[in-house]
Amino acid sequence: AEDEAAAWKQLALQFEGLGDQCEFGIVQRRLGADPIGLFRFAAVSATSMAGLLEDSFDRLGDPEFIELGLTGGDEYLLRDTRGLYHMHCFVRKGSVDETKFLGQQITRLRYLKKKLISDLQDGHKIFVHKSSLERIDDMLVRSLHAGLERFGPNVLLVTRQTEAGHQPGTISVLGERILVGYLDT
Repeated sequence: AEDEAAAWKQLALQFEGLGDQCEFGIVQRRLGADPIGLFRFAAVSATSMAGLLEDSFDRLGDPEFIELGLTGGDEYLLRDTRGLYHMHCFVRKGSVDETKFLGQQITRLRYLKKKLISDLQDGHKIFVHKSSLERIDDMLVRSLHAGLERFGPNVLLVTRQTEAGHQPGTISVLGERILVGYLDT
């Protein structure tokens, strides 16, 4: 059982989530892997991600457009006021000085952005985007992949809800280093 758990953890560490919601980060955590990643516990649409990749994440982390928000459970979220993304902070309202905390989160965001760019340049991970709010058509998938390829040879795995001709749990190859996986929900 320990060998199997270690194998699942190693497998999970070979992937990095590129947004939509937090589910992929939760899957990694349940497999015993807790890598740090810019979009691991963040929400970002495929369209926004394609734009961020196109400009090498230059727009990401500008303090002028970053604020703290709250979840329904009073957990801080770091939000881009232009609607590019928001991410969980895992800190409850009232437990920190908000001004100082916001500055720390901006610094953290900049570090995670550099780490992601380095990982993209290394090309050793499979980058995953799941979309629950919009269907990612083939053109948008190719746009995401082209953005990844600007940094180096990267593999993209996009998930879609099952559709005609694709059973849940299957993967199709859309192009070189472009995979589409199908889930029932």
